[in-house]
Amino acid sequence: MKNSYRIKTFEEFIANQSDENIEEGKLKNIALSAAALAGIATGIHHYNGTHELSDEQDDKIETVEDIKSNPGKDFYPSEDILDYIKSAEGWHQGWKNDGKGHKTTGWGFKITPVLKKSYPNGMTKEQADKYFLHTAIPMRVKEFVEAVPNIEQYTQNQLDALFDLFYNIGYGKFTKGSPSLQRALKNYDIEGIVNNMDHDYNNKRFSGAKKRRDYERELFMKDIK
Repeated sequence: MKNSYRIKTFEEFIANQSDENIEEGKLKNIALSAAALAGIATGIHHYNGTHELSDEQDDKIETVEDIKSNPGKDFYPSEDILDYIKSAEGWHQGWKNDGKGHKTTGWGFKITPVLKKSYPNGMTKEQADKYFLHTAIPMRVKEFVEAVPNIEQYTQNQLDALFDLFYNIGYGKFTKGSPSLQRALKNYDIEGIVNNMDHDYNNKRFSGAKKRRDYERELFMKDIK
């Protein structure tokens, strides 16, 4: 079923623009807007450069409800889990030691040469919010989708729970550092998955980890009847 809610072509988009918007110098922004709209309407798909989704992309999703119930590779974290991640990570403006030997700023962003150069004194709240939504989350989502075997088997709540764990411990610990979790995910072993969502669970130095793992486990089991 073709998605009727998306803009199919650039020409259709242009046809709906006023003459004022098509003044010299604005055409590029209009083109970018068309691409963005096509992506948003289909759950943040990669744009294929023709101003139209390929049949292969279009056939992946039929309705918004399909995405919510079984997001698969079209997964994007819910607003609820994004809010939870921010509350669990906590915010601070300057560069602060996270207790594991890493300096962080904003919503738990680890220091890198680029971030240190861009934000020598750390991020403001506004900068951190923007970086979180437009850089950190899209980057983590791309890695997360690659890190979850048979991702299409899992519901939005289950993927939200796993994404929070992934965001907290990182790609390496989620994949190579958690072979039992990877095996359980591959086999859709619910008990095995829940039992292996245990990173730092008994680490007394990081008491917040236990609370976070309990939240993730409860959310993961929410759709199990």
